[in-house]
Amino acid sequence: RARVYCEQRDATGAIPCSAWLKEWEAMIARVGAAPAEGMQIVVAGGCDYYPGSATSSPGFSFAVSDLRVAGEGDLLARIERLRRQLAAEGLLEHQKRLPRPLLPRTIGVITGEGGKARDDVRAALARRGWAGRLVWAFTPVQDRHAAPAIVRALGDLAAVADVEVVIVARGGGSLADLLCFCDETLCRTVALLGVPVIASVGHHTDRTLLDDV
Repeated sequence: RARVYCEQRDATGAIPCSAWLKEWEAMIARVGAAPAEGMQIVVAGGCDYYPGSATSSPGFSFAVSDLRVAGEGDLLARIERLRRQLAAEGLLEHQKRLPRPLLPRTIGVITGEGGKARDDVRAALARRGWAGRLVWAFTPVQDRHAAPAIVRALGDLAAVADVEVVIVARGGGSLADLLCFCDETLCRTVALLGVPVIASVGHHTDRTLLDDV
């Protein structure tokens, strides 16, 4: 009850972090909101080593003395750099060259199992009088687990012989919530997939790298 424990992650690894509860609460008061899964933060502090005891193993963590939420500008700049890189490699054009069926009989859908996007897809197809077959692939659509799971689902659906097009769907959210749809591996996978992929992510004003690909 005296300590707070968390973990900082990037695409290649993770480091355990800790802070005294009173100091943590003071930091959160300055920031205005507790860090959440997927949020980009900058922390200050130093190494903290626990030598262990007769009943517990030694441990290393990063002792957090201050933190701030990275501005959306930091994220947007990183996304824009990746967008330019993908464009330079021609990966924003591959999907556009794929033949698209006028009326697909079988559609693959990647979305969260309990999310509203699932019902939205059904309702949109029903309004158009479509009566084909849906093949569902349920994955996380937020946090660090989402992009790798969506990549695997894309491969699974592309391997289904009858699937003519794949929809990736998720409702709205903050920039941090939608960050997994700007994942480089995911974007490259979609660009090189032999099946047309429709990105239906976020609100009309949201634009992820997946939309561009």
